[in-house]
Amino acid sequence: MPEIKQLGDIPEKLDEMGFDNYDRLITTVFEKDIYTVNEIAGYCGKKENDIYSLTGSQKEEYFAVKKRCRHVLKEGERVNKAAEYLEKGRVKLFSRLLNESHMSCRDDYEISCNEVNELVRICIDSGAAGSRITGAGFGGSVVSIVDKNKVTEFKKKVEAQYYQNYIKKVRPEVFLDEENIIVCSASNGAGRLVNSPPQ
Repeated sequence: MPEIKQLGDIPEKLDEMGFDNYDRLITTVFEKDIYTVNEIAGYCGKKENDIYSLTGSQKEEYFAVKKRCRHVLKEGERVNKAAEYLEKGRVKLFSRLLNESHMSCRDDYEISCNEVNELVRICIDSGAAGSRITGAGFGGSVVSIVDKNKVTEFKKKVEAQYYQNYIKKVRPEVFLDEENIIVCSASNGAGRLVNSPPQ
């Protein structure tokens, strides 16, 4: 498919390529889950050093190309659906996308870690409709959707189960301040407050 230069080209070409969804495309294009650098170089008509220069690593011998592509393509699809669901006020469907996104970050893109996975699980068990890792990955924070009437109870449960119990056992060296959970609401974002005449 010479017209496909990057994964971002695929959504508009999917029908032209004869695929009705990303799962069929991915299972057809990628016969294996993992490819060696030599296989990737051969497929691309490049040398191994060219592949290493793209990845910034000389250590990797294998790449999980299939899983990574699946995550990127389906995450893009989830983002588009999320915008649609939010515009229509369909919070339950949006929350489901958050959960799917986290599973994909964990399993396909492999940018999560045990501590974050446990935090997501506890958040959902504590009343969040949806929860996922946020930021660059490999640790950090999660974002959760919680009914405003359940926030106080949610905070108490997560604080007790995660911060006072789990994280103290597995990461006793981690310093926790008093504000581990930040509550916020969605807003329209930045905008002009006063319509002042141009100068």
